[in-house]
Amino acid sequence: MFGARFVVPGHPNYPKPWDHHKYIWMATDDPLDFHIAPFCWRVLVPALAKALPFDLEWSFFLIAFVGVWMTGVVVYHLALRLFPPPPYGLVALLMWVSLGWAGKLVLRNFWLPDSLALFFVALAVYAILARRDALFALSVALGVLAKESVFFVVPLYYTLRTDRWIDPGLLKRCVLLALPAALALVLLRVFIPAWNEDPALLSTLPERVRLVQEGSSSYGYLELFRSVGLERLRNASLWDLYSYSAGTFGAILLLPLFAPKRAGLLLLRFLPFLLPVYAQLLFAVNTERLLVLAFPAVLLMALAGIEGLSERLSIGPGWFVPLAFAFVALNVVSPKYFSVAQLGAQVAVLLGFLGLLVVRARGTFRWHPTPR
Repeated sequence: MFGARFVVPGHPNYPKPWDHHKYIWMATDDPLDFHIAPFCWRVLVPALAKALPFDLEWSFFLIAFVGVWMTGVVVYHLALRLFPPPPYGLVALLMWVSLGWAGKLVLRNFWLPDSLALFFVALAVYAILARRDALFALSVALGVLAKESVFFVVPLYYTLRTDRWIDPGLLKRCVLLALPAALALVLLRVFIPAWNEDPALLSTLPERVRLVQEGSSSYGYLELFRSVGLERLRNASLWDLYSYSAGTFGAILLLPLFAPKRAGLLLLRFLPFLLPVYAQLLFAVNTERLLVLAFPAVLLMALAGIEGLSERLSIGPGWFVPLAFAFVALNVVSPKYFSVAQLGAQVAVLLGFLGLLVVRARGTFRWHPTPR
């Protein structure tokens, strides 16, 4: 029903033993009675799909679509918490839409729980900046039911709000607010044990459902580190560096360079979140799909760069809305989630756009270099 680009029957990737088959199986049967880790602990999306009064394909797509849309709304308001002029919110929203490894992947492979995981991460960051503790606790607790990596956002409650290195009261409140999510993670593993090594269970499941990765049903962090993490470290290359950075977020990563001090401070505050996000690469074969979880940090640092440019060029942030629209257009016309060609186009558009702004600024105002 969604055409050849969507991972549906008829798509060349649909028959492959990838993640989507596990979530379809859970929604078709009983989301609480599936025991192949780690999928069995991501119960929220399959449970919602099963509960909706539509066929599974439409139900999963509706969840993914609403998740992407709601994330955009949250991103808009999240941006305004640090950068109050409304154009910053619009630029952040458009840049979110331009991330091929976020919205485009989630909508094409709509069976995955990533849409709600991304939404709850954004909502948790918004709740931190808005000082809405109950919303933060609820966001993380519900988020870990979609995907356990949402828990990575917890340290940000401390680092985004503290004004000193050690704040015992804030640290205690952070731990207390994280307890519901931690309890949810524990209860999921207690009441839905992983039986990846159980021959009796495996014999009842189709291959596409029982395989976790690389032709194996096994799931253990030590084993995954040996088979995935060590291989990544041994075979590290410049291409990997591209995949871990611009290959995930595109030319948006260039914008923080125009305000290195403020963007650097944001980077330090987001570091306790970014480290576990990137540590996922040591235990999973996916790359960009995992790293795009860091999008709140990347977008806010990009806005810091835009703010710096606005001050240097004596222009309002609204001037950067066309640039964000151009990034969205490049994402829409690209048949891939992202590519080197798309990155090149983004860089060309960015440099051309900045060149026009500089010409305009020098022709209308005095140039204001950054004080040294």
